[in-house]
Amino acid sequence: MTQEWQQTNQIYMALRSAELSLPGFGKERRLNLSCKLVNIARGTCNIEIEAAQSGAAETGQLQISIDRPVMNATLVLAKDRFDDLLDGVSRAGARPTNITLSIAEQLAVSIEGDLNIDQAKDLAITDIAIAIPLK
Repeated sequence: MTQEWQQTNQIYMALRSAELSLPGFGKERRLNLSCKLVNIARGTCNIEIEAAQSGAAETGQLQISIDRPVMNATLVLAKDRFDDLLDGVSRAGARPTNITLSIAEQLAVSIEGDLNIDQAKDLAITDIAIAIPLK
């Protein structure tokens, strides 16, 4: 069986669970998301999001492991976007919240959803789009 490969710089996922972490004095709160990958088969992504300090840029990194079907992402969002996300996730309806990460590098993914990488990757996240169902 031959596999057809497509190049993509988008990682699509559906939110499975969300947790707010309040780490202690002088530390920023964090939103920890556990997601099921949609366009990549048999995988999950754990996303840790925190609010940026005033005036700081929004940034993100995605680590893809070569030996496990788990990706880990860290994001820093503007405080108002962080607050909107926290509010939206808290009120989400029955349908799952969908998250799309745009990354700086193209990845090869088969039609069946297999990811083709030969080494672990540490990629810049260039954008994030979140669709939160309201009802």
